[in-house]
Amino acid sequence: MPSQPQRIIGYDLARFVAIYGVVVINMVIHVAMDFGGVGMIVDGPAPLMWMYQMWWGRASAMLAVVAGAGLALMFRPTDGLDKYRRNKRVLLRRALFLLVVGHLWNSSTLWSFSILHNYAFFLFFGMLFVKASPRLLAGAALGVLGVSLLLQFTVVEPAPPLDLEPSAASAEGAPGEGPPSFGQGGAGDDYSFGTPKIQDTEFWDPWVHVMDTFVDGMYPLFPWLAFVLVGMLLVRAGVDRPDVRRRFLLGSTVALAASLGLWAVGSTADSDVVRTWTTLDRIPPGLLYVTSAAAQATILVCLCMMVGSWRSTARWSGPLVATGQMTFTIYIVQILIGGGDRQGLFDLVGFPPGDGVVAGWLRVALFFGVAIVACHYWRRRFGRGPFELLMRKLCG
Repeated sequence: MPSQPQRIIGYDLARFVAIYGVVVINMVIHVAMDFGGVGMIVDGPAPLMWMYQMWWGRASAMLAVVAGAGLALMFRPTDGLDKYRRNKRVLLRRALFLLVVGHLWNSSTLWSFSILHNYAFFLFFGMLFVKASPRLLAGAALGVLGVSLLLQFTVVEPAPPLDLEPSAASAEGAPGEGPPSFGQGGAGDDYSFGTPKIQDTEFWDPWVHVMDTFVDGMYPLFPWLAFVLVGMLLVRAGVDRPDVRRRFLLGSTVALAASLGLWAVGSTADSDVVRTWTTLDRIPPGLLYVTSAAAQATILVCLCMMVGSWRSTARWSGPLVATGQMTFTIYIVQILIGGGDRQGLFDLVGFPPGDGVVAGWLRVALFFGVAIVACHYWRRRFGRGPFELLMRKLCG
């Protein structure tokens, strides 16, 4: 069995990959947003488009899988009752912290697509399964997916079609202007980005929050809890062992290929029912979306664990491990730097100039280049990230 340091390296590399995917989505979409295409971006160099779309709707799933793995590592089956109760109290305080901070972050319109307040519910309900066996975790994940599909067809009302075409004035624009992005008119304005949610009557309706959290929000508990359970399953099944890892890697690859194949066939069908059941869209999160996103996350976790088990990894992985251990800090800072619903530092200094996929990827490259170096030296000096230190101080 791999040693403990190797396991830690593998999981921290997976955390790095997860937060990398989140930053890719947020920074690229900020400057290349167009609601007319897949992933809300319709053009750009093919390699950059492919690398972006592989994360569209899947970065958050990867983040939830990694959160589930962290839960399983925090609560081990061999822990005594005292340690279990102590960790339970710490986790409940952290969930409350994320609930408060996440709602303040989300309602302030810094980032409408924030997942922080949802994390509180992921941790709380995930904690109910910390002593579950791998078989029970797999069954629970399938059960959550089944409930999610049932809710979508019985509770969620189909959204009315939206007019997402830019206005004539915005479409004409000034010579040399690129496609509209946040704050520049066009499609982005139809979604009222930047309007404080506390001014919305629905924000004060408790039922709206219940539905948003459990059923039809950006990251509803059904089915996102399934991703958390998959992460717990990977740890409980022993994905750190090469034989187990190979089985997960093979099964996930087959599941991902099957999902993509069914989507390719179903997308050409004349039946609306067939297209509904074979869509890969994340809203609403259907069967193939959840299957493909969970399979992709599992593949990436397995690859990270494999790389983490190499003897040479420890010599070069320090900066990436440090960045993976500061995902909370990176999540907050990347919005302040790259911009969310409002301008970030990149917008204020005008870098990179223009809009589009290339500009978005330049932001990602610059941000992560600086972030990796900064996290490496911060960790050597302080051990934990600033927001991780804050949460640890307040929550234990």
